[in-house]
Amino acid sequence: MAEPTLGLSPINRDLFFPPRENRTDAMRLRRLIEGRQMLIRRYGIAYGGIADTLRQVRDGSHPAVSQMSAEQRAEVERQLLAARDEVARGFTQAIARSENDANELAPGTFPRGDAPFQSFDLGEWAEQILEGLISILEGLADIFDAFGWDTGAAAMQAGADAGHALDRYGEEQGWWSPDDD
Repeated sequence: MAEPTLGLSPINRDLFFPPRENRTDAMRLRRLIEGRQMLIRRYGIAYGGIADTLRQVRDGSHPAVSQMSAEQRAEVERQLLAARDEVARGFTQAIARSENDANELAPGTFPRGDAPFQSFDLGEWAEQILEGLISILEGLADIFDAFGWDTGAAAMQAGADAGHALDRYGEEQGWWSPDDD
């Protein structure tokens, strides 16, 4: 006898997050402000976790690090440095983009003073870097878990989760297209 199917289907996200073109300017502004706050929070979690883990790898303060060979430590340090830099680059640009987009809808929402908006192609970064960054953080989480380093694994998973949140927010804002995979 065949097992019954659960009838699972994807959630209709449009019920909760209407397509950008169906939102009023007030709705878009509110979402940009809320999204900016989410990005700031997630950026702090991701960057802080990576930086703290990097410090522990460098000074060998966690017992799991002493279990790694010199080559493994060097690889972990290299990956953490690259991940830290890309988290900083992507999140600061996404935060600035949220502020800029909000200022276009309601000038002065996020006063910039004399600081110009420094931009690079955030969509290109998301397409070429973000997926790899998430994969590296998840891979580091698996490695740290295998070494019994729960806090390191949790920090890397939190960083990967932050990357997923950034990806969803960028798609929602129309900064880049959802993956077609």
